[in-house]
Amino acid sequence: MSHIQKWQEPKLSWNPAEFNNLTQVVIPQNLVWLPKLFIYNSMETKEMLTENRFDVRLQHNGEVKINMPVFTSVLCRLNIELFPFDTQFCAVALASPLLNVQEMDVNATQPPKDSYFAGNAEWEVMNITVRQLRFVEYGEYRVEVHYILHLNRRPIYYVTVIVVPTFLISALSILGIFSPGSNDGPRNEKVSLGLGSLLAMTVLLDIVAGAMPKSNSIPLLGFYIIVVIMLCAVEKEWNRMFGRVDHIFLGIFELLNFLILVLFLRYAFLPVPDLPDDFTVSGADMTSIFTARHSEY
Repeated sequence: MSHIQKWQEPKLSWNPAEFNNLTQVVIPQNLVWLPKLFIYNSMETKEMLTENRFDVRLQHNGEVKINMPVFTSVLCRLNIELFPFDTQFCAVALASPLLNVQEMDVNATQPPKDSYFAGNAEWEVMNITVRQLRFVEYGEYRVEVHYILHLNRRPIYYVTVIVVPTFLISALSILGIFSPGSNDGPRNEKVSLGLGSLLAMTVLLDIVAGAMPKSNSIPLLGFYIIVVIMLCAVEKEWNRMFGRVDHIFLGIFELLNFLILVLFLRYAFLPVPDLPDDFTVSGADMTSIFTARHSEY
């Protein structure tokens, strides 16, 4: 990320008329005071420029401007119930480790409309919201700034790699088991087909489990595969009991398979939710992280 900071240094102002109408200069950042803000919910933060390569722009009225690009990995709370059609809100939270609002106040602004926010192959950046708040620590008010990223997952990979193969495997399994055959003789080959289909879908379910973080909730894609597995298991037993009405139940199970797919895919067309009013960056865990980080200064 790269964000611009501006502040006033009245002692560094000058009269342009006394210096050949010079209105601004670019100087190394180590010659001026810099606001001390750090990303307190980060797992890792790396500056993209070395300290001796940072410059600031100083205006004649004492305004100082600096652009500080950093690479950071932050902790985010995920809600995976609608995976792979989920929307996540992830924040980059900045705060001062020591200074209170009397010593350094912050006025955060929304990013300009022409700002560049790039996602990746899996995530689309829908919007970025900037929130500013104050909190009390040791009887002093301190300021926090949250850059909240509104992320919408691109589901095409999971649909093509997991959903479509699951639907085709279940459709072929149903078609194979209910296809015309010897109703009086053994159907070992059809039982083997059903068991092979269940095994294939179990492998797909394991892929979903490996792609998702550990959670108490089952994602939507996991429910879809589990229901399809149950459908294939039920139709295999049903076929043993009612072999004479294969064509009727072939249509019923294929229709159920298709309806399950439609119910799953309808989440892909739901509107993208807005940022919740009660969204928080961290909760108690982040408070403990901030306290631990603060104790290091």
